[in-house]
Amino acid sequence: VSVTVRPKPIEVLQPLQSDKPDVYEEETLLLSTKLQNVPENPKIVWLKDDQPLKIDAKRIRSIPSRDGQQFKLSIDNVKLEESGTYALQINDQIITDCPITIKTVPLKVVTPLKIVGTPMVGKDIELQIEINRA
Repeated sequence: VSVTVRPKPIEVLQPLQSDKPDVYEEETLLLSTKLQNVPENPKIVWLKDDQPLKIDAKRIRSIPSRDGQQFKLSIDNVKLEESGTYALQINDQIITDCPITIKTVPLKVVTPLKIVGTPMVGKDIELQIEINRA
């Protein structure tokens, strides 16, 4: 008689999600998930649109937890083109994923509209305003 002991399947206790409902360009995107029954020394790969992310430990970081059951991905200074579906793959199996849409920073007036110089009747005037984007 031979008995094969299989490990319990990984369970998702908290699906992959962003730490805030809206993520704007140039902010930090922080994704996290909480799992159960993750085997020891798992092979972890973060994906964006089914392609492995290059973890550089600077701008893009994979943050392990002490208990080995919680996983976080942090991307600093996120860009609009980094919108997509992010996923956590463990031992060649996608465990959890979520769609992320990076939003454009809302346009805001930094310095209100003002007249530059002295306006004169019959002459052009110069107006100036400062906004938060180029």
